[in-house]
Amino acid sequence: GRQHAPASCGVVSPLAGAQEALVAICIQMGKICQPLNVSEGVALMNDIIHGTQFEEGLRRFQEEHQLGDKMFQRGTVTKGWWRGFNSRYRHRLVTRCGERFA
Repeated sequence: GRQHAPASCGVVSPLAGAQEALVAICIQMGKICQPLNVSEGVALMNDIIHGTQFEEGLRRFQEEHQLGDKMFQRGTVTKGWWRGFNSRYRHRLVTRCGERFA
């Protein structure tokens, strides 16, 4: 039969696999009391995806959805992406004590 409750509302992120790796890194950094700030998180994700199929997928996604302006470097993430990442993975980035990992 058909599934009545879709897995997600909207488009699947071209960075889904890379985001899982970043979640794991954030958790490990939190365990050693070194949570990532915004600029570190953005730089780390851009380094993770650089030269991979994730970068190309992101570039295509940004072009198809006309994101950014002429000066925007396609294939990279921004502070806005970091806010969304924290929102999507909030439940995995907080310790039992309430400390944030990212």
